Amino acid sequence: MVRAAGTLHNHMLANVLRSPMSFFDTTPSGRIMNRFSGDVETVDNTLPSLFRSWMNTFFGTISTIIVISYSTPIFMVVILPLGVLYYLVQRFYIPTSRQLKRIESTTKSPVFTHFTETITGATSIQ
Repeated sequence: MVRAAGTLHNHMLANVLRSPMSFFDTTPSGRIMNRFSGDVETVDNTLPSLFRSWMNTFFGTISTIIVISYSTPIFMVVILPLGVLYYLVQRFYIPTSRQLKRIESTTKSPVFTHFTETITGATSIQ
């Protein structure tokens, strides 16, 4: 996973450096730093554990459905509507989750901007 985070960081940096100057005028440096740190942290820490958890849950669910379906075939009549309901809930949840992440990122950005400006200004004060 270390290579994945490094590759992600290098691609993001290359794209940011190719951005026009208007991007840097409108986007605070704290927001850029927040995005970099958040994405790299996700690839380094969150993604491996989520993948492992997803695999355990997936295979556990599939094996449970197979065992229950084998022992009680009428269960398949119930599981199909539940699958459709699950799909509909996911269609609502995923966009809402993305919007909440955007709001969280926007609220963290001023802290990173202030930190960056403080470090930049420290050389002027000395």
